[in-house]
Amino acid sequence: MSTSAAKKYYAEAKRIGIAEGEAEGIAISIIRILRKRLDEPSVELQNKIMNIKSISELDELLDFAFNCVSLGEFETAFN
Repeated sequence: MSTSAAKKYYAEAKRIGIAEGEAEGIAISIIRILRKRLDEPSVELQNKIMNIKSISELDELLDFAFNCVSLGEFETAFN
C-alpha cells in the first residue's frame, strides 16, 4: 500500500470513528434524558437507540425526548 493510499485509508477510518463516537454520544444523551425526565427506558428501547447510526435521526429523537410527555409516547413515536 502506498503512503498516499494509507493516508486516505487512515483519514476515512478516522472520519468513521468520529461519526460513530458522535452517534453514540447522542444516543447516550437520549437515554439519559428519558431516564431523568420520564422513567427508565427498557433495555430493548435502549438497545434500539444505541444501534441508530444516523446523526440526523438521533438529533430528531433527542429533540423529541425533551418534548414528549411520557415514555410511552416516545416509544410509540420511535417504533
